[in-house]
Amino acid sequence: MAPKTFSAKFKAEVALAAVRGDLTVPEISKKYGVHPTQINNWKASLIKESETLFVRNKAHENSDEKVVAELERKIGQLTVENDFLKKSWSSYRKRNE
Repeated sequence: MAPKTFSAKFKAEVALAAVRGDLTVPEISKKYGVHPTQINNWKASLIKESETLFVRNKAHENSDEKVVAELERKIGQLTVENDFLKKSWSSYRKRNE
């Protein structure tokens, strides 16, 4: 028999229930049909990973800022090229008239 697999959403729900402490681990185990050891493992993982939650968001913000800066640089470059081509085209048209 293959082991049960649980979605991340389900694991988070069970781990949060354990962290809240409204129910005991055996009660949560009975309610969700998950072994108490597994609940404790998910709870420990949630607590451990929660420390990095805000660090990841900060890193993601920095990444977004880099992307925005690169796009702004590219827009500036394209604007300069577009202006150059407009001037060149108007000079070309004047010469050929």
